[in-house]
Amino acid sequence: MNIAQEAFSYVGTIPAPVTAPWTVHGTHAGAHLLGPTPTLQITDAGIIRGGGPLSPFCRIIKPTVQAAAFTLTASEGDIVSAKAVSFLVDHALAEALQSGDTLHIARSSRGGLAVSIIRSGRLVAAVGAVSAVDLDSVTFRTCDDLTEATLHRLRRDLIPEGQSRPDPDFPEAVYPVEFVAVSEARLGPIFDGRLTLEEYAIDVIYTAFADGDECVSITRSGLVGRVAGALSAQLLAADGALQMIG
Repeated sequence: MNIAQEAFSYVGTIPAPVTAPWTVHGTHAGAHLLGPTPTLQITDAGIIRGGGPLSPFCRIIKPTVQAAAFTLTASEGDIVSAKAVSFLVDHALAEALQSGDTLHIARSSRGGLAVSIIRSGRLVAAVGAVSAVDLDSVTFRTCDDLTEATLHRLRRDLIPEGQSRPDPDFPEAVYPVEFVAVSEARLGPIFDGRLTLEEYAIDVIYTAFADGDECVSITRSGLVGRVAGALSAQLLAADGALQMIG
């Protein structure tokens, strides 16, 4: 099975209690690796030891994290490509979930995993390949429509002297990204960094490129910690982040 066939996009409303298994629904535009209505359960995954490179797309070392596991299980009788899949986020992100929140989870056709949490019509957090999930009160855009001259200028102006971005092993066709709030406040184009947009802390761990997704954390101050978001984004971007069962 290729990566495009392993894509999925699901949405659901968080139940009470949050740890109970509950049904999520495939979005109208998304692929459904586990059928139209799998169940989702969130469980404690304990301490996940780090070490070694996070992914081929950055030089970050995989962190040690106290994690929570999100496990999607196909409904009985559905004709599906996998019986279940599982991935990890930082436990503090899972603990931020409240009954009534809307949860979006997705895997893009290029393999990027993402999670977003919406509460009362406003983004609480989004991590991973955030272009694959609903962000509601924040707009994210990959600036892949810029001219080569503009890209060259941005790379020259935005990348500190002596720092190679992307590094020699990174794909050449890398694009900056930008974020826009409801108020029209704008951040970007940027390639990476720790920034703030109104009430949101934004960490661009690495940006989008021609054949792959971005790795980004967007967290709303006072609701989800910046570190929990960044660690969750890194877990979702790690090699082998999606565990296929059956």
